[in-house]
This record gives sequence, C-alpha cells and structure tokens, in this order.
Amino acid sequence: MKRTLLVFFLYALITVLLTAPVSLAPHRLAANEGDPLHISWILAWDAHQLIRDPLHLFDSNTFYPYPRSLSFSEHTIVLAILAAPVYLLTGNALLAQNLTVLLMYALSALALFLFAREILGRDDAAFIAGLLFAFNSNALSHLPRLQLLSFAWWPLAALYLHRFLKRGDWTNACLFGLFILLQNLSCTYYLIYVSLALLWWIPGSFIVLKRRPDRDTLFRLAVPLLVAAALTTLFALPYLGRFGSYGYERRLGLGLDLIEYLAPERTHLLWGWLPFAGRDAVSHFLGFVSLALILTGLAYGLLAKEDRVRRGMVLLSAATAFIGMVLSLGPIVVVAGNALGEGPYWFLYDHVPLFRGLRSPERIAVLVSFGTAVLGGYGAKRLLDRLDRLGKTTSRATVALLVLLPLEHYRSLPAPVRIPTGNEIPPVYTYLATLEGDGPVVELPLYPRVRLRYYALYMFYSTFHWKPILFGRTSFYPPVSEYLAWQLGRFFPNADSIALLQSLGVKTLVVHPRLWPPEERAAKLAQLRALPRRLRLLRRFPTEDREDYERLGFGGEVVFRLEAGEERGFDPACTPRDEIERQGWSIEGSGDNDPAKAIDGDPRTKWRKRAPAREDYLRVDLGREEIVSAIRLPFSYPYDEFPRYLVLRGRDETGPGRRIRFRQDLSTKLELISELINDPSRAALTLRFPPTRVRWLRLLLRNPVKDLTLPDWSVSEVHVYRSCEP
Repeated sequence: MKRTLLVFFLYALITVLLTAPVSLAPHRLAANEGDPLHISWILAWDAHQLIRDPLHLFDSNTFYPYPRSLSFSEHTIVLAILAAPVYLLTGNALLAQNLTVLLMYALSALALFLFAREILGRDDAAFIAGLLFAFNSNALSHLPRLQLLSFAWWPLAALYLHRFLKRGDWTNACLFGLFILLQNLSCTYYLIYVSLALLWWIPGSFIVLKRRPDRDTLFRLAVPLLVAAALTTLFALPYLGRFGSYGYERRLGLGLDLIEYLAPERTHLLWGWLPFAGRDAVSHFLGFVSLALILTGLAYGLLAKEDRVRRGMVLLSAATAFIGMVLSLGPIVVVAGNALGEGPYWFLYDHVPLFRGLRSPERIAVLVSFGTAVLGGYGAKRLLDRLDRLGKTTSRATVALLVLLPLEHYRSLPAPVRIPTGNEIPPVYTYLATLEGDGPVVELPLYPRVRLRYYALYMFYSTFHWKPILFGRTSFYPPVSEYLAWQLGRFFPNADSIALLQSLGVKTLVVHPRLWPPEERAAKLAQLRALPRRLRLLRRFPTEDREDYERLGFGGEVVFRLEAGEERGFDPACTPRDEIERQGWSIEGSGDNDPAKAIDGDPRTKWRKRAPAREDYLRVDLGREEIVSAIRLPFSYPYDEFPRYLVLRGRDETGPGRRIRFRQDLSTKLELISELINDPSRAALTLRFPPTRVRWLRLLLRNPVKDLTLPDWSVSEVHVYRSCEP
C-alpha cells in the first residue's frame, strides 16, 4: 500500500508539472472559455441536484423551457461525485473541475500501473507503462476536456477481469462489473468504445488464461455485467428519448492520417523542430522514445519464449491498440495524405446506431493509448531485465525514461484564461441569487457566433444563482436555440425581441452593454428605455475597469424585470392549404450536392450548401404557371441550418422576375418558436405572401457581410401551396 501511495504521489507531481499553469491556479484559470466552463457547470449541477432532488437529476436549469435538459450534455455522474466535495465546500465549480482533471491524470496513470504490474511483474516497468498511458500527447491535448481524461476505469476493469479468470471468485467479478459501470457513467464515448472492446477482450482473456467458459464462470461474470448494463441504461434513457425525438446524429467525420501517430506537432518541446512536424490542436504523436519501447515490447511479445500468460496479455493489448488505430483512421483510410479506400469505421457508422452520435472517429485512439502503454511497459521490462542479467544497475535507465517520456510528449498549449471566481465574480450574479422566485433569466446581447464557446459562461455563472437560463454551450443544441439566438442577435432590443422573451415566460433580463460596440451602446440602452411599459428597471451595476471583465463583456450590467402587459395585436398566421404536386418539377441550386434531394419526398435527404457565400440559391421550376401563396421549408437536425437573410423571387412565363415579400412578423416567429419547442418534427419556416402567379421560384440566401461563422444552409424538402387560409 505504501508503495502504491508513493507511485500515486509521483504521478500527481508529474501531473502538476505538465499541466502548469492551470495546476498552479486551479481556482481561477481555465484552459479556455468553452469546455472547462461547460463541464464545470455539469459537475456543479450534478452535485447540487444529488443532494437536493436526485430523482430529477436531468431537469437542469439550462436550455429553458425544455424538460430533462441535462440530456443535451453528458451527465458525467461519476466525475461529478469525485468533484462534489470540493464544489460543496468552496462553491467554486471551476476549482472542482480543475482538481478533478488533475486527479484523473494521476488516477489514470495509477490504474494502468496496477494493471501492468499484475501482467509484467515489475514495478519500474509498470510505472513507465503508467506514464505512457496518462501523459502521452493525446492525453495532454485533452486538458480542456475532463470527460476524455476519464479512461482510468478501464485498466482497473481489465485488472479485475484478469484476477477473476484466475480465481473464479465473486469479489473480482463484482469489481470488474463495478469499474465497467464507472467507465460507462464517466464518458459516453468511452461507454461505446469499452463496450466494443469487451467483444474481444473477454474471449481473448479466456483464451490467454485457458479458463474454460463453464456455466458457473459465465454466471458469475454475467451478473455484474448485467447490473452494470441495467444501471447504464437507466442513465441512457433520457438520451435515447432525446435522440429519437429530435433526430440527432453526427455527420460522418474524417479520421486521422496514419502518419499523425509518427509526426510531432511544432509545439512539442523536444521534437517540434523537425521539418514534418504538424500544427494540429490535438496530437496523436506516439513519441520516438516511446515508440522504441512499444516496438521492443511487440517484438518480444511475438518472438520471446517466456511466460505464456504474460505474452498473451501483451498481445491482447497489442490487438486492442491495432483495432483502435485502424478505427481512428475513420471512414477513409489515409496514409501520408493518400486515400487508400474505405475503413471499417464506415461499417460501424452505418450499422451501429450509437456511433452516429459521436463527433469524431479519432477519439477511439484512447484504445491505442491503452494498448501501446502495455506494450511500452513490456518493452521497458525486457530492457530492464537485460540490464539485470548483465549485472548493471537499472535505476539510471528508469530515471532516464521517467524524464524522457513525459518530456517528449510535452507541448506548449494555448495560454489559459483567467475566469473571475470567488470574490471576483461579477456582482450581477450574486444579485440574481437574491431575487425571489425561480423565473427564467436571459443575458443579452448574446456573444457573436465567432465566440460561440463563450456561451459556456452563461452556464458557469448560473451556478451562483441556479435560475433557469435559455442559452448555453453543448454538443447537441435544442431545436429552438439557434433560431432564437438568430432573432435576438439581429433585433434585440426592439419590441418584438422583448415579446419573444415574454412568450417564453422569461422574468429577468440582464443586459451586458459591453457586448455592444462602444459606438452603439448609448443608442441601444436608450432603445431599451423607450420600450412601452414592458421592462421595469431593477438594478444598475457600475463599470469596473478590469481586463478579465472587459474581455468577457462584464461590467455595467443593467437588470430589468419583464412585466406582463397588454397583448400586442397582430394577425394570426394563416395555414397553408392545397399543396402543389411535384410531378413535372425540376430544380437547380448552387449547393454541394444534388438539389433534387429537396424535392425527392424523403425528409432524411437534404440539399446542402456548405459555408454560404455572398449569394447562394435554390431555383424551383414548377413546370407550369401556378397561383402560389405559401412555401414551407421543414426544420430537421442540424437545426441551425435554416436560411438566414432569405430572399424569395418569382417569375411567370411572360414577365420578368420580381421579389416576393413574405411575412416576417411577430406572429410567424412565435409560431415557429412554439413548433421548435413543442414538436420539432412539425417545425417549418413558412413563407406566407399574397397569391402570386409564378412558374419559377428562387430562394436566395444572401450573406451581405460575408459572415464566415454562419452555419451551412440545408433544405430537406420544399413544399409549395396554392392557398393560405386563416
């Protein structure tokens, strides 16, 4: 036990050194303004709700008015339990998150050390294996993403599976199931990857240990796994419901180029000077010293004649690394920029629905980290064994590896950012905590899309008042978020924007004047004051001259209460009727795929235009003149790909083309927002206009300022109607 504690202490020391300066000021430094603050909120919400109302864990305060809104993010419940003591004692979610990051680095190294020691039989070689696992280039790149550092439970699961197959006892079987459960509830990516790895790891372990899969053994192994699966499913149900209802899935992304495992980045301390060094934010460089140990371990695993079980476990780890490496290459296998053909990841994406929810194939490289760490540890063992046989001391070689291995993976990451916490938090957030009631709060103006990751600030600072908020940062955004953000971003603070907020039940408005350009602030605030009896001033805060406040748009906040007033009169939106059949239609467009996808009757296919240019179009030929009164463009995931700056033009068979002006009033906006919240499957951007005789319709998406932050524009179906009735 003392030796294990010493090993953990050494790993913790290495963690602090490699993650500085964040590790030196964890209470106020974040790797960036996005993931660390988002994850800080998750940890804080989980801790807050576990002691307050654990049965409603998923009913979080973000993305109002959606229920079970935690399911838009990962729950990371295991990590939250680890972070809870720090958060509950200090109230500082960033401190809790950063300390959990440091803990996971050290704990991952220790977990691999324990597994490798069981397999290799040498503490020094096992220590080196732990270094390779926790402090490789890939792991150090994920400093901002705690959930991707939470792979510590898999080596412990492998350890106790190994012991169970040697002894056949309930204790080790239950510990195996426990660590599988902890892994499943720490990160969704690793839930899927570990489930995949078990398909070969369990039978491979049976073969290596020559354990007969008799009924008693299988029963003792199955019971803990079934319990783990049942509890995992319980936490997965909100996500399965969300994905089924909203059609969430990721596009099939590209994977790694195989050469990336051999190429350092220019920011690497030891190898960044090499001419083939790259510039990626996330590195998968195996390291040259590390690679020498890995190849040594692989060679001895294949050729040496020694303990069969040890060699078998090493080769099983090598197989895991190989499978992980092949899958990390994604749907198209690329080597040094040359595409060689389809990879097996494409099969998984097509046939295993869970893989459609994953952002990037490259994250399965965590299996490479595990397998190569075991191989590298075995290579170190063979090297140290040889030095022992030659009668030479091994301490110098061990120390040299202890220094060289972390150094060759160390790279300078972007400078961390200072986040006001503790006594430095903007006073508006402590004020919000004093307001009676739990009515929703919105902070405006919103950060621009180019600073979309700053939306995590709304979530982070809500931990100081816990009132419902509308916006945040996440992996899968609620259907209404992008459309609502677009409307508020363009038009706030006009009367329609306030009416939209009132229709959602928002009670408190926090205005951050510093987020407007300096030349616009006075006029915008005057526009707010001129609104008719809908806003009651609650509090003004002074502008503080602080660099971190100015960078984040804090200081000088004005807080309003949205008051109930007389409903504004407006004409209700009409309902499109008498849809025109598509027989005889033709279509063309400026997109990146076949525009016929927009009229093929299949809502799963889409015409798409990536990176909208200054003017893109979709032109529909109805094949004959028709009287047209409405057009519907259904929404589907991704919900941010609706047309912005849309212009509609029409032309009959005789006259010139002309612009058709469609309704864009409050009534139509409220209708769409209601659909996106209550039934996204029926939501559509509906263009209503006076009856117009046309044959050709032209949808123009204009990007007047060439805004490169705009999402893609996609159209799943175009529906055209002859009439629009009240």
